[in-house]
Amino acid sequence: MNTTPVHIAVHNGDAEKLLDLLEKGYSPSDPAGGHTPLAHAAFLGEIACGKILIDHGARIEELGDPELFTSTERELRVYARQQFDRVL
Repeated sequence: MNTTPVHIAVHNGDAEKLLDLLEKGYSPSDPAGGHTPLAHAAFLGEIACGKILIDHGARIEELGDPELFTSTERELRVYARQQFDRVL
């Protein structure tokens, strides 16, 4: 399976490691195995990791069809919208 260090940090729920990787320049959106780290975080219910990814440039569109969102994806979508509104 194709994977990245960011995916591994998300998979392990290691928000501290994830933050470290992103601050070192790793991409928050590099797909591995066809899924972005944000989609992986949402699938696993890793809200903290999802928020970190959004804060570092992951786009909520990476989650796919809003009609199929899980509760985790909905929470991340709300968070992303709040962050966007805060910048405006």
